Amino acid sequence: MSGVDFEQVMQAALAADAGVAGIVSRRIFPLSAPKGAPLPFITYQRVSGAPEAVLDGEAPCERISIQIDAWAKTYPEAKRLAKAVRGVMAGAEFAAELDEDRDLSDEEARVCRVSMDFIVWA
Repeated sequence: MSGVDFEQVMQAALAADAGVAGIVSRRIFPLSAPKGAPLPFITYQRVSGAPEAVLDGEAPCERISIQIDAWAKTYPEAKRLAKAVRGVMAGAEFAAELDEDRDLSDEEARVCRVSMDFIVWA
């Protein structure tokens, strides 16, 4: 897997997980969810990526920072989805480490979100 392909591999791993799929079905979207998408759902985006520094030849892997957001109508539902996402990211074929996470809400939209930043070597 190259760093360029990482998002496809990650999305497939999330969609294949019974815990995640049981909550969001196939509602896993790059960048943002389509207008009117039913909650709960997952969005993700690459924050940064850089090839590993090597002295000679092509870098064997890339360090990627990826943000994954778990969106839901309620705080407990967002936390349950975030826990499922963390489980997939920790046990997947790629090396992912949770860097930090944040609990957020939008009172006007009546939505809760857990935003997670992962560091991945792909």
